[in-house]
Amino acid sequence: MNDTKQSKKLMNRRTWGGVAALAVAAGTVGAAMVLPNQDSSPKKADSKAVTQSATETVQVTQASDAKGIVSKAGTETKLFTFRTTAVGDCRRMNGATWKLSSGGHAYFKGHFWSSSGDDAWLMYAKLLDDRGGLIGYLHADRNPGDSRKFVIGLPEANQIYTAGRNAKFNPDLWKDVRSISLTRHC
Repeated sequence: MNDTKQSKKLMNRRTWGGVAALAVAAGTVGAAMVLPNQDSSPKKADSKAVTQSATETVQVTQASDAKGIVSKAGTETKLFTFRTTAVGDCRRMNGATWKLSSGGHAYFKGHFWSSSGDDAWLMYAKLLDDRGGLIGYLHADRNPGDSRKFVIGLPEANQIYTAGRNAKFNPDLWKDVRSISLTRHC
């Protein structure tokens, strides 16, 4: 093996080791990681070609019996509120919410921004029980492909976009849902 291949292999090993150490130190909640492209040296990696993602989890911030809210009689709601977060060139602003109703319907509303434009915010919403165990996913009402994926287009740089998305879930999970974990990509 020549010196160039040896040093490239050693550099990739060191880079992966650093990523693993950061992942252990940061945990999975709210940590953003960028993995190096294995086909090129870290110096040559294009930031757009690298997948950037992160995960965050929040618990119920408000629960009600829906009094004063226009909905079916007897419908309960749970509200999950998320703070500002960024992944890659994209940012979701403070106050984004998932509102779940006991009938198996959910609604997301949030504000987004991209520093470069021509981006999309992708997210998956996992429903978790009181121990943090996965019990299900929120599914997009209108997504012909992967119904678990929610996509918000951010075509222009430095423009704030407001997005709302409808979703559904198995209403039998209602009593067990304690938190939502969002995996997000830009």
